[in-house]
Amino acid sequence: MFRGMGGGMGGGGGMPSMGMGGGGGGFPGMGMFSKLPGMLTGQNSRQAADQLTSDLFGRDGNGSDRANRAVAFAKSKLGAPYVWGATGPNAFDCSGLTQWAYRQAGVNIPRTTYDLVNAGTPVSRANIRAGDLILCNWQNGRPEHVVMAVSPDMVIEAPNRNERVKFSSIPSGHLVIRRVA
Repeated sequence: MFRGMGGGMGGGGGMPSMGMGGGGGGFPGMGMFSKLPGMLTGQNSRQAADQLTSDLFGRDGNGSDRANRAVAFAKSKLGAPYVWGATGPNAFDCSGLTQWAYRQAGVNIPRTTYDLVNAGTPVSRANIRAGDLILCNWQNGRPEHVVMAVSPDMVIEAPNRNERVKFSSIPSGHLVIRRVA
């Protein structure tokens, strides 16, 4: 048993806080979740979600380790041809590139843009980091394209059958940004 845990069936147990703030059951970095219920109510829920996301993935504009690895794997495919329905390793469609890159980094994500729009955690445009998935080209209420952020203003994508995997600026228009790692 850990020092500080109550013994027997009736006593106040729990893991020590390990100095990481209140709540969280003694696991480093988990104290931020003690604020979650109060944070996600009312008018400031978007700010609260952005703050929690920032706490989880860092504040320096860089993605997590797995997100950075996924970006590196995607970059390794610059110049690869676009083929509709292709999932790599030598040709890709847009969601095939993102899924392949994340799989190489040890993260499983859905295959299609229609499913990716619900994957991970929503992120505001102001909080984009390397590895975030940006869903765009909306038609009939659904995204028709996905790109992967490599920085707050650049993406890597498999754009269409007339182009190859390349860097582009972040798209304009309606965007949904999802953090999956």
